[in-house]
Amino acid sequence: MEAKTAARRLRREIVVVLLLKLILLTALWWVFIRDARVEVDAERMQAQAAGSPSSSSQPSSLPPSPVLPVSQEP
Repeated sequence: MEAKTAARRLRREIVVVLLLKLILLTALWWVFIRDARVEVDAERMQAQAAGSPSSSSQPSSLPPSPVLPVSQEP
């Protein structure tokens, strides 16, 4: 009998935890992601599908990261 009650309690705890996770994920989505939109126009999609670089990929104004020489062992 104890195994049945332990299994029921475990099942109930798992369901409660999953419901809490679902509520938390829904709340996070509602607060942070709900209003996020991605604007896609036909020209950008065509350029992306054709494989040409997009017009928004300008070189950054940041200096390039230093490249360390690779030591070559004999």
